[in-house]
Amino acid sequence: SDRYFWLSSELWRASLWGVIGSLLMIPVTYWNMAIVQGRGLGDQIVGCVIFLGLATYLAQFLLARVRVDRQGVHRRIFWFWSCWEWNDFSSGRLRQTVSASCYSDSERPWWCRRLNLGALEESDRLAIDRLILRIWVPHREAISDRIEFRMNWPDRRSLVIDSAGISVRSKHSQMVVPFTKIGQVTLWRLDSARADFRELCMDGPATELVLRQFVYQGRDLCNWTGASAESIAAMLIRLVPLDRLHDYTLTGPARTAGEFAARLSRELPKLRETQRVARWCAVAGWCAVACCFLFNPRDLWMGAVFAIQMLGFQAVSGMMVRDSRRRIADLERQRAEWMSGEN
Repeated sequence: SDRYFWLSSELWRASLWGVIGSLLMIPVTYWNMAIVQGRGLGDQIVGCVIFLGLATYLAQFLLARVRVDRQGVHRRIFWFWSCWEWNDFSSGRLRQTVSASCYSDSERPWWCRRLNLGALEESDRLAIDRLILRIWVPHREAISDRIEFRMNWPDRRSLVIDSAGISVRSKHSQMVVPFTKIGQVTLWRLDSARADFRELCMDGPATELVLRQFVYQGRDLCNWTGASAESIAAMLIRLVPLDRLHDYTLTGPARTAGEFAARLSRELPKLRETQRVARWCAVAGWCAVACCFLFNPRDLWMGAVFAIQMLGFQAVSGMMVRDSRRRIADLERQRAEWMSGEN
């Protein structure tokens, strides 16, 4: 039977408050343009239609976002469904993107190339992922004997990795560092089954660099151009001496004490910073709402609508704080388990 999955509760509430706030902005916009400013009918219609369109767009997120049935996994696009058949996941054509539980198909039209499960409830996301991974065949790239990539501005170094070592070329110099002379190489993957990495750190006097993949406004970005993350990781795993290579994961139980110690020192400061920033963003937003009532007390409607829209932002901010708190608690629990195991 078909199963439907909705957004996580925090994102669903944020969408709901966005819809309510947008609908309330329609009479406020009409009153402001027609009565206060005396604009013409055309301006009044345009102003109201903008907020009606925003409310309509946000309303789609209140509906089920994903459907799973015998045919495959269906993703909602506005009011329609895009099907990712089960055979697609076993074809070896799809790629896993930088985000967790997100799959990409370059052969699809641009508006439906991604199946992103990351906005669902955690339990729902993991349940669908388990179904996919039962038949998942990852995309494999041909492993070359030589790969080349270039760091983005302002670094702009060009690097070539082959059996002789790592060739580093900058504007003023060029040198080749054998693998026996480089420092530590640390790979951070989302999970051990993935061929790419989220972050790669390399030490050494000439080879010190950090490669990162990240998501910005829904796009996968990285701080280099050229070879793919899969190719770079495969080449380094094949050529770097084992005593200089650390292959760590960011999710799931830590496999070794060294991996957990590295994960703790990397993740704990970031999670605490996320909590701090999310809280201060919420405080700044509510201060802006208070200023609406304080400095413009005659326009209570505008302040009230702004406050309702702020509730949507508060839901997202609260989700970030709760997620960080949950992950910190999980790290603390794992630390206690490792310490008890050592004793």
